[in-house]
Amino acid sequence: MNPGSNPSSSTSTAVSATPSPSVSLSLSPSDPGLDPDLARFKPGQKTGTLVQYCKELEEGRQNWLQHKKEATWRLSRLEQQLESEKARKRREKMEEVEAKIRCLREEEASFMSKIESEYKEQLSALHRDAESKEAKLVEAWCSNHVKFVKLAEQIGVHFGGGGHGVQRGQPRISMQFNE
Repeated sequence: MNPGSNPSSSTSTAVSATPSPSVSLSLSPSDPGLDPDLARFKPGQKTGTLVQYCKELEEGRQNWLQHKKEATWRLSRLEQQLESEKARKRREKMEEVEAKIRCLREEEASFMSKIESEYKEQLSALHRDAESKEAKLVEAWCSNHVKFVKLAEQIGVHFGGGGHGVQRGQPRISMQFNE
Protein backbone atom coordinates (compact mmCIF):
# COMPACT_ATOMS: atom_id res chain seq x y z
CA MET A 1 0.00 0.00 0.00
CA ASN A 2 0.96 3.49 -0.60
CA PRO A 3 1.79 5.62 2.43
CA GLY A 4 -0.16 8.56 1.04
CA SER A 5 -3.23 6.55 0.25
CA ASN A 6 -6.63 6.87 1.82
CA PRO A 7 -6.85 5.26 5.29
CA SER A 8 -10.31 3.88 4.60
CA SER A 9 -9.06 1.92 1.60
CA SER A 10 -6.32 0.30 3.67
CA THR A 11 -8.87 -0.72 6.28
CA SER A 12 -11.12 -2.33 3.73
CA THR A 13 -8.16 -4.20 2.29
CA ALA A 14 -7.19 -5.45 5.73
CA VAL A 15 -10.72 -6.61 6.43
CA SER A 16 -11.04 -8.50 3.20
CA ALA A 17 -7.59 -10.07 3.67
CA THR A 18 -8.70 -11.71 6.94
CA PRO A 19 -9.73 -15.27 6.26
CA SER A 20 -13.35 -15.97 7.15
CA PRO A 21 -14.34 -19.28 8.73
CA SER A 22 -15.89 -21.63 6.27
CA VAL A 23 -17.11 -25.18 6.09
CA SER A 24 -16.31 -27.24 3.10
CA LEU A 25 -18.35 -30.28 2.23
CA SER A 26 -17.12 -33.12 0.17
CA LEU A 27 -18.61 -36.44 -0.76
CA SER A 28 -16.66 -39.48 0.16
CA PRO A 29 -17.74 -43.08 0.09
CA SER A 30 -19.09 -44.19 3.47
CA ASP A 31 -18.90 -47.86 2.63
CA PRO A 32 -15.43 -49.32 2.37
CA GLY A 33 -16.81 -51.56 -0.40
CA LEU A 34 -17.06 -48.51 -2.62
CA ASP A 35 -13.49 -47.56 -1.96
CA PRO A 36 -11.75 -46.74 -5.28
CA ASP A 37 -8.76 -48.80 -4.15
CA LEU A 38 -10.98 -51.86 -4.18
CA ALA A 39 -12.03 -51.19 -7.73
CA ARG A 40 -8.65 -52.45 -8.95
CA PHE A 41 -9.29 -55.95 -7.49
CA LYS A 42 -10.47 -58.74 -9.74
CA PRO A 43 -14.14 -59.88 -9.67
CA GLY A 44 -13.24 -62.95 -7.54
CA GLN A 45 -11.62 -60.76 -4.97
CA LYS A 46 -14.68 -58.49 -4.93
CA THR A 47 -16.90 -61.48 -4.30
CA GLY A 48 -14.70 -62.56 -1.40
CA THR A 49 -14.85 -59.06 0.04
CA LEU A 50 -18.60 -59.03 -0.44
CA VAL A 51 -18.90 -62.37 1.34
CA GLN A 52 -16.70 -61.04 4.16
CA TYR A 53 -18.92 -57.96 4.47
CA CYS A 54 -22.02 -60.16 4.52
CA LYS A 55 -20.50 -62.28 7.30
CA GLU A 56 -19.62 -59.17 9.30
CA LEU A 57 -23.09 -57.79 8.69
CA GLU A 58 -24.68 -61.05 9.85
CA GLU A 59 -22.42 -61.15 12.92
CA GLY A 60 -23.40 -57.56 13.68
CA ARG A 61 -27.07 -58.45 13.29
CA GLN A 62 -26.64 -61.49 15.55
CA ASN A 63 -24.81 -59.36 18.13
CA TRP A 64 -27.53 -56.75 17.92
CA LEU A 65 -30.26 -59.39 18.34
CA GLN A 66 -28.38 -60.93 21.28
CA HIS A 67 -27.92 -57.49 22.82
CA LYS A 68 -31.60 -56.71 22.25
CA LYS A 69 -32.60 -60.04 23.82
CA GLU A 70 -30.37 -59.42 26.85
CA ALA A 71 -31.61 -55.84 27.18
CA THR A 72 -35.22 -57.04 27.01
CA TRP A 73 -34.47 -59.68 29.64
CA ARG A 74 -32.70 -57.11 31.88
CA LEU A 75 -35.60 -54.69 31.45
CA SER A 76 -38.09 -57.43 32.30
CA ARG A 77 -36.00 -58.41 35.32
CA LEU A 78 -35.83 -54.77 36.47
CA GLU A 79 -39.60 -54.42 36.06
CA GLN A 80 -40.07 -57.55 38.19
CA GLN A 81 -37.68 -56.19 40.81
CA LEU A 82 -39.47 -52.85 40.84
CA GLU A 83 -42.86 -54.55 41.16
CA SER A 84 -41.47 -56.72 43.96
CA GLU A 85 -39.99 -53.67 45.69
CA LYS A 86 -43.29 -51.80 45.29
CA ALA A 87 -45.23 -54.74 46.76
CA ARG A 88 -42.72 -55.04 49.63
CA LYS A 89 -42.94 -51.32 50.44
CA ARG A 90 -46.72 -51.43 50.26
CA ARG A 91 -46.79 -54.47 52.56
CA GLU A 92 -44.41 -52.77 55.01
CA LYS A 93 -46.53 -49.61 54.99
CA MET A 94 -49.71 -51.65 55.58
CA GLU A 95 -48.02 -53.48 58.46
CA GLU A 96 -46.88 -50.15 59.88
CA VAL A 97 -50.40 -48.70 59.61
CA GLU A 98 -51.94 -51.86 61.11
CA ALA A 99 -49.43 -51.69 64.00
CA LYS A 100 -50.40 -48.05 64.60
CA ILE A 101 -54.09 -49.02 64.50
CA ARG A 102 -53.47 -51.84 67.02
CA CYS A 103 -51.55 -49.43 69.22
CA LEU A 104 -54.39 -46.88 69.04
CA ARG A 105 -56.96 -49.58 69.84
CA GLU A 106 -54.90 -50.74 72.82
CA GLU A 107 -54.56 -47.12 73.93
CA GLU A 108 -58.32 -46.67 73.51
CA ALA A 109 -59.06 -49.84 75.51
CA SER A 110 -56.66 -48.72 78.25
CA PHE A 111 -58.23 -45.26 78.31
CA MET A 112 -61.76 -46.69 78.42
CA SER A 113 -60.73 -49.07 81.22
CA LYS A 114 -59.27 -46.14 83.14
CA ILE A 115 -62.46 -44.10 82.62
CA GLU A 116 -64.58 -47.09 83.70
CA SER A 117 -62.54 -47.61 86.87
CA GLU A 118 -62.70 -43.87 87.66
CA TYR A 119 -66.47 -43.96 87.08
CA LYS A 120 -66.87 -46.97 89.39
CA GLU A 121 -64.66 -45.33 92.01
CA GLN A 122 -66.67 -42.09 91.86
CA LEU A 123 -69.95 -44.03 91.95
CA SER A 124 -68.72 -46.02 94.94
CA ALA A 125 -67.66 -42.80 96.69
CA LEU A 126 -71.12 -41.32 96.01
CA HIS A 127 -72.78 -44.45 97.46
CA ARG A 128 -70.53 -44.29 100.54
CA ASP A 129 -71.31 -40.59 100.99
CA ALA A 130 -75.05 -41.24 100.58
CA GLU A 131 -74.93 -44.15 103.05
CA SER A 132 -72.91 -42.04 105.49
CA LYS A 133 -75.39 -39.16 105.22
CA GLU A 134 -78.30 -41.57 105.58
CA ALA A 135 -76.69 -43.13 108.67
CA LYS A 136 -76.18 -39.67 110.17
CA LEU A 137 -79.80 -38.75 109.42
CA VAL A 138 -81.03 -42.02 110.96
CA GLU A 139 -78.81 -41.43 113.99
CA ALA A 140 -80.07 -37.85 114.33
CA TRP A 141 -83.68 -39.04 113.90
CA CYS A 142 -83.18 -41.77 116.52
CA SER A 143 -81.57 -39.26 118.88
CA ASN A 144 -84.51 -36.87 118.38
CA HIS A 145 -86.95 -39.76 118.82
CA VAL A 146 -85.31 -40.80 122.08
CA LYS A 147 -85.41 -37.19 123.29
CA PHE A 148 -89.07 -36.94 122.25
CA VAL A 149 -89.98 -40.17 124.05
CA LYS A 150 -88.14 -39.07 127.23
CA LEU A 151 -89.83 -35.68 127.10
CA ALA A 152 -93.21 -37.29 126.54
CA GLU A 153 -92.62 -39.63 129.46
CA GLN A 154 -91.62 -36.71 131.64
CA ILE A 155 -94.83 -34.86 130.87
CA GLY A 156 -96.84 -38.02 131.30
CA VAL A 157 -97.80 -38.92 127.77
CA HIS A 158 -97.80 -42.63 127.15
CA PHE A 159 -97.45 -44.22 123.79
CA GLY A 160 -99.17 -47.28 122.55
CA GLY A 161 -102.65 -48.64 122.37
CA GLY A 162 -104.94 -50.70 124.60
CA GLY A 163 -105.30 -48.16 127.34
CA HIS A 164 -102.35 -49.39 129.39
CA GLY A 165 -100.76 -46.64 131.32
CA VAL A 166 -103.29 -44.04 130.31
CA GLN A 167 -104.51 -42.04 133.23
CA ARG A 168 -107.95 -40.61 133.44
CA GLY A 169 -108.33 -37.14 132.22
CA GLN A 170 -105.17 -37.20 130.12
CA PRO A 171 -105.34 -37.31 126.36
CA ARG A 172 -104.39 -40.49 124.73
CA ILE A 173 -101.71 -40.11 122.00
CA SER A 174 -101.06 -42.93 119.66
CA MET A 175 -98.00 -42.79 117.41
CA GLN A 176 -96.42 -45.28 115.12
CA PHE A 177 -92.90 -45.10 113.79
CA ASN A 178 -91.86 -46.96 110.73
CA GLU A 179 -88.31 -47.29 109.73
